[in-house]
Amino acid sequence: MAEDSRARNTLDHLTRMASDYVNHINVKGIDTPEMQAAVKDLHVTTMQGEYYTKPLSFDALVEKYYTA
Repeated sequence: MAEDSRARNTLDHLTRMASDYVNHINVKGIDTPEMQAAVKDLHVTTMQGEYYTKPLSFDALVEKYYTA
């Protein structure tokens, strides 16, 4: 996305169109700071992906949230 202007333009058009119909647009798959920068100025409400939170294994999740 960061280096692909066609993909960025496509996302721009889709988010502009969607913003006419919905109030919240979430973009998934933001994995790098470059990807975040590429979409931050589009009609996007929130972003999510590994750039923000790395996935946890089930065991790591249990250890982090369910053990004292």
